[in-house]
Amino acid sequence: MTTATSRRRRRWPIAAAVAIAVAALSGCGFPDRREAADAIGEAIQAMPGVDAVDVDYNTSFDGGANFTLTVVLSAMATNAEGASAGRTFVEKLTAADFAQFHVELDLVYVRPHSGADSKLVVTYQPDLSDGALHADPSPDEVAEGVTWWLDIARSPAVAAVAVTLPLDHHFADVDPPLRVELPVDADDVVLAELIRRHPQLDSAVWSVAIPAADRYVRERSYTSVGRFLDRHSRQVWQRIVAQLGPNDSAEASTQLPPKPDRPPTTVKIGWGFDYGRDNDFSRVARGVTALLAELPGPVRFTLDTRAQDPATGNVVDQNLTVTVGGCTAPDPRHNHPDGSVEAELRHRYERC
Repeated sequence: MTTATSRRRRRWPIAAAVAIAVAALSGCGFPDRREAADAIGEAIQAMPGVDAVDVDYNTSFDGGANFTLTVVLSAMATNAEGASAGRTFVEKLTAADFAQFHVELDLVYVRPHSGADSKLVVTYQPDLSDGALHADPSPDEVAEGVTWWLDIARSPAVAAVAVTLPLDHHFADVDPPLRVELPVDADDVVLAELIRRHPQLDSAVWSVAIPAADRYVRERSYTSVGRFLDRHSRQVWQRIVAQLGPNDSAEASTQLPPKPDRPPTTVKIGWGFDYGRDNDFSRVARGVTALLAELPGPVRFTLDTRAQDPATGNVVDQNLTVTVGGCTAPDPRHNHPDGSVEAELRHRYERC
């Protein structure tokens, strides 16, 4: 027999679902700033030097309250026009009172004729104590940041620059706020003058990237922190990548001063199984290792590939680790038989 109590129990999930849906439709208790977000977008779109604007506004129970404005500057936008767009955004954001919202301004500049995107991101988080959104960085600080960012992005010696403001945000150690990508043959004299004008670049992450043949394959990049990536280093990286297959993976990084118990430079190269590459492992291992002494050392080099075992026909892993100018710590899990390419290269290039 069905009682009134059991009927009420069956209705409860439906009532709860309705309540949740109503809460979701009402913005889960967040203030409604949709019109304000759209108005800010329209105001920025009408400014000189702005090509396009995209407003991304959403509130949800699990995602919180978020407002992101993406502004694409025109190729001919001046530093003053870009700075004005940044300043206006912060001023209007403050006036509209986006309490409890996570807010982001994304400025995008595309260099004419190259298609390289430079990006500046400004983030604002609500104060955990009162939920208020404070203008930090201020309108003036954002305008100043946009000015030097655009100046760097336009330099003929720079491929692209990515900036996150404020530069001293608390995630800076794990997500560096200033990254500069350089062409291989960028003029070091021009770059030295750029660094002199913009001392923020002293803390930049410098990188050079060599595209793979397949545009869906990740670029082969070399990054450097604490040391300017000069033309010689960039060209060495180009010569290293030239030894590889068109879509092989390759990444390198230099950090000075180095982290504890880590070499200043690491290089990682690899590829999956591919027919006709039986001799590539030893060729690449020897060719790359010979070039690594030209990078800040010691340099730890790892090579990981897959190949067909001629004895069994099975596909097996091939790998090696060599520390050029240093010493690779013994690893009991990894046997290095005499006569192997790894043993040969360690004997020749390591200093234990």
